[in-house]
Amino acid sequence: MSLLFAACALLYQADERRSSFEFVKTSRRSRLWMRAVAVAVFLLTLMMIASLRGWELGIQTWLGVFSFVFVIAVVCM
Repeated sequence: MSLLFAACALLYQADERRSSFEFVKTSRRSRLWMRAVAVAVFLLTLMMIASLRGWELGIQTWLGVFSFVFVIAVVCM
């Protein structure tokens, strides 16, 4: 869950209007890099959960955990 939370935080901070960091707001390259890392972490967590539960249940489990983490991330940020 912490990896998904980190990916949600990266995706949130990669937006130029929401970012807390000035260098992210001014640098298109850093925003693109943060989005790419967030997508890579999302895929990594999907692969980890799917390898544990199988693809039939892994995708549903990942979506449920992702939804839970995203709600927490929205409330915290």
